[in-house]
Amino acid sequence: MSKRIIFRCLLLVCLINFGIYMIFLPSISFSQDPLMNTREVMEIKVKDNFLSVKLENASMREVLREIAHQTGLTFEGLENAEGRVTQEFENIPLDQGLRKISQSFIMIFKKTGEKGDALRVEKVIIIAKKSMPEDSLTPPPREPSSITKSETIKPEKITPKHEVEQKKRAQAEAQKKLEAERKARAEKRAKAKAEERMKAIEKAKEKRKARAAKKTTPVAITKPKPRPSSTSSDLSRGEKYFKEKRWDRAMKYFKKYLEQNPSDEQMREKYSIAKENADRGISLYKQAKKMEREEEFKDAYQYYKKSYKIYPLLYDTWERMRAIKKKINR
Repeated sequence: MSKRIIFRCLLLVCLINFGIYMIFLPSISFSQDPLMNTREVMEIKVKDNFLSVKLENASMREVLREIAHQTGLTFEGLENAEGRVTQEFENIPLDQGLRKISQSFIMIFKKTGEKGDALRVEKVIIIAKKSMPEDSLTPPPREPSSITKSETIKPEKITPKHEVEQKKRAQAEAQKKLEAERKARAEKRAKAKAEERMKAIEKAKEKRKARAAKKTTPVAITKPKPRPSSTSSDLSRGEKYFKEKRWDRAMKYFKKYLEQNPSDEQMREKYSIAKENADRGISLYKQAKKMEREEEFKDAYQYYKKSYKIYPLLYDTWERMRAIKKKINR
């Protein structure tokens, strides 16, 4: 009884191992396929017309595209460059490196240069495909090509690097030119507006000056006709006008009184005070008038105010103060 159980257990273990093997068999066979394990490496460097590459299962067409991008070469017949390549070398002249990479193709190199100087490759023409050496190229892909014989293959054009850079520079210069033109037009418009504004300001100034000249012409102090009066009446009138700060009239009657009484020092002192205040008030009035013409209204108002305190009835000081205050409060 125990042997049968042991036999059955061993059989069951064998069946389980066989099933596991059958399950993982496709993945094992896939990993052992050399076509599926191939990896692609493409390292290309061109410096001073010398080529260094490290290629492993790399597309021939992509390799030639990268060389064209780094060097500015023009490749014609690139549609003939099919298949994959594996190569590795360093610092080989460009033409020799291209021949080494494309051993399976027929290429024609067009070179330029002066006599006595080293020639440089300018254009490469791919004409046809040689018989493919087994050791240099990897096997072709499994999937069949989707291009039929009846379809025509258009040649691919690779724009050289220097042409791309030249096109970018041209676009940048055109953009700068447009921006400069826009800026010039904006400055021209701003200048025209500023000139119009200045003309309007000048016209407004002229109008204001004309109105001010009509309204604020100083009224000349008319001298009243002399009337015969006694010394006492002249003194009383002078005192009256001195209190009212009407300095011009106070000076007039004080002068008459002093002609009759030259030894009265007190009246002579009052006469000098009246004259000083009159001169000071007129001077402040003239300064205020000048400030008003220059449109410095705040300063003009202050000078009119000082003149009014000293000489209230001088010309049109009070009216000018009211007019300027309205302008300041606007």
